[in-house]
Parts: sequence; C-alpha cells; structure tokens
Amino acid sequence: MVVGQLANETPNRRTARDCLAKLFQTDLVGEISYEVMRRLADVVKKKNYKLSPIVLQPLLHLPLGQDASGALTSSNVTDDYHRRKFGMSRKEKKISKMKRKVERDTRETRAGESRTYVSQVRSRIANIVFSIYLHILKLE
Repeated sequence: MVVGQLANETPNRRTARDCLAKLFQTDLVGEISYEVMRRLADVVKKKNYKLSPIVLQPLLHLPLGQDASGALTSSNVTDDYHRRKFGMSRKEKKISKMKRKVERDTRETRAGESRTYVSQVRSRIANIVFSIYLHILKLE
C-alpha cells in the first residue's frame, strides 16, 4: 500500500517516502526490505520505468554497503564465577566446561549462518536496485 502511494501522485507521497526510508534503516535482517523492493520493482515496471525521482529516494537508505555482522547481536551466556569455581566437584566442572564449549561452538555456527543469510538477502536487494536503475538509465 505504501509503495502504491509512493508511485502515484498523491498528497501522501512524502509520508510514504519517509516511511520507506525509516523501514529500510530499521530492518536489520532485510527480509521486509526485500519484499518492499520486489513490490516497488513491480510498480516501476508497470509504469514503464518512467517515474518521478521521489520514488527512488528511499533506495538511498538501504543498508547495502554495511557489514552484515553489525546487524546481528550474539547473546553471551555466563555462569556465576563462584559457583563454577567453588561449588562443583571436579567431574561437574569438567561437564560444565564441555557444555560451555559446545554452547560457544553452536553460537558461533548460528552467527555465521545468520551473517551469510543477511548477506544473501542484501545481495538480492542490490540486484533489484541495480535492475531498476539500469532500466531507467537505458530509457534515457
């Protein structure tokens, strides 16, 4: 709906532009931005790539050049130091140490998978943006 308001010459055009710019800035993973870009590409294609520059202004707020690792935060799981050090037997300490190591490895794996997913979504968004710009340049 917002994309339609942006593409048509309506009084809500400026609000739609600001809304999309805010959405692009706050969407960390990029799934929502990808869906909006798909809809925007469809609208631009229906208008035969002849549209106002105000439609393309929200694209400047896409986080395409930013690092994907900043988009995701990792949770740190820490145990109480005194409980680890003094309240456990040797066997419990060994088991606890192994659990922490496994948890750390799984967190690192998940973070790596998340970074690759974010970079894949951002590359899809970049492909859509470049196709829109190239079609517009081709017309001129």
